[in-house]
Amino acid sequence: MISKLLPLTALAAVVQLTGCQSSEPAGPASIDGVTRVDLASAPAIVTQSGIAEYPGSGTGVSGTATLTRSPGGLAIDLAIDGLMAGSSYTVWWVLFDNPGACEGNGCGAEGVFDDDFGRPQVHATAVNATGFVATSGTNAVQAHLARHDVGGNQVIVGDPSGVDNPYQAQVNLVIRNHGPAESDPAALHEQLNLFQGHCNLTDPVPPFDEIEDGCLDSGVAAFLPPGAPGRSGS
Repeated sequence: MISKLLPLTALAAVVQLTGCQSSEPAGPASIDGVTRVDLASAPAIVTQSGIAEYPGSGTGVSGTATLTRSPGGLAIDLAIDGLMAGSSYTVWWVLFDNPGACEGNGCGAEGVFDDDFGRPQVHATAVNATGFVATSGTNAVQAHLARHDVGGNQVIVGDPSGVDNPYQAQVNLVIRNHGPAESDPAALHEQLNLFQGHCNLTDPVPPFDEIEDGCLDSGVAAFLPPGAPGRSGS
């Protein structure tokens, strides 16, 4: 996933900011350890994006993702269609705290995920959000990521502290198929929490053509920064 291209055209296709709701959550007085902006009374910002199949995967995955940004972190509600019933899936936060520091046409848009993650000023992180075993029909999935606390979840690349700037970060989500759910509880736990946890998809699995080491990146959603209060620079 991290070494692959997330084309700008695909990103534009899934980003659909459709609404905003406000509340008055409690939160830290600064977003980055330097008191630049007081976010203690900042409102929550809620946006929606379409879920699309991961570029080139041929999975037909679709649905809707709702992201809530607040001073304390990020929360996501997913309604996912087109998954393989009985398969184990993981969902991954792919975060760019300071997307203005990404090069090219956007974070990852030129096939430079690795380069963007390697720039300290980008403050990038890829971390497990959740895992689940898919059922038939629409799958409802929720996850939360606290600011500066990954909750013990696996960080596969980037900043181990997680999200630093919930309001200004570019937030991508990747839905990953690990294959049929393992019957052994310990194996299933790894399958639902680790990037390479018991990947057991085998070729060929029509119409999929992007299976790598038994796993398949199947769906993606993306949220560009809404211009809310937050860190103004690196």
